[in-house]
Amino acid sequence: MNGAARPPLVSVRGLSKSFGDHLVFSDVDFDVPAGSVTAIIGPSGSGKSTMLRCLNRLEEPDTGEVVIAGTVYPAGRKPVDAARTLHADVGMVFQSFNLFPHLTALENVALALRRVRRLSRGEAAERARAGLAEVGLADRAGHRPSQLSGGQQQRVAIARALALEPRVLLLDEPTSALDPELRAEVLQVLRRLAGSGITMLVVTHEMRFAEQVAGDVLVMAEGRVIEHAPPARLFSAPQHERTRQFLKVVREQ
Repeated sequence: MNGAARPPLVSVRGLSKSFGDHLVFSDVDFDVPAGSVTAIIGPSGSGKSTMLRCLNRLEEPDTGEVVIAGTVYPAGRKPVDAARTLHADVGMVFQSFNLFPHLTALENVALALRRVRRLSRGEAAERARAGLAEVGLADRAGHRPSQLSGGQQQRVAIARALALEPRVLLLDEPTSALDPELRAEVLQVLRRLAGSGITMLVVTHEMRFAEQVAGDVLVMAEGRVIEHAPPARLFSAPQHERTRQFLKVVREQ
């Protein structure tokens, strides 16, 4: 099914963000169809990660609005009830894993379930075990982060986000802190997730992943969305000169 034919689960309109006098990005508009994967690519410093963090209000945008599953989240207003809905609907996976070092893999996943979903200790542990099994880490449930490889830690972080059953999963350069072998194991998990029907937005430098897995690719440069197209069109015939320059550089690396 063509992604453009599906109704958007996420709509972003007029989103802008500054830190002091520094404009990070401005006038960002795009839609994300339900059940699709959108890859967000572009040169470093173009505002990709900050924009992603504005979608779930880890950063507060200055202008614009985000609409997720029909609920409008305008810039400058964050009612408590709406924030709870947002954090229940949107999961986040970070570049740096953000696991609690004193907790086991199971406890890291279960803690999120107890705090966000208000599950009992037993229910949370059961769901956490299932989540770890989903990312191939059933046998690492009792290991602390220091006993896990970087790829395994990132898979625990993915399991933690998925256990909350979000409608949208945001991933901020989930493989950039990993060496090539560990990147491959995390990308394998993401490819599997992409086929499961969850809506994903992924800030990434993995062009092969963007080209083969994403339904749409959004290109940011100098704080703006300069191109947004299906990967077959964007990678074979980019319309913007800055996109052509960026792709030429990354292909030569």
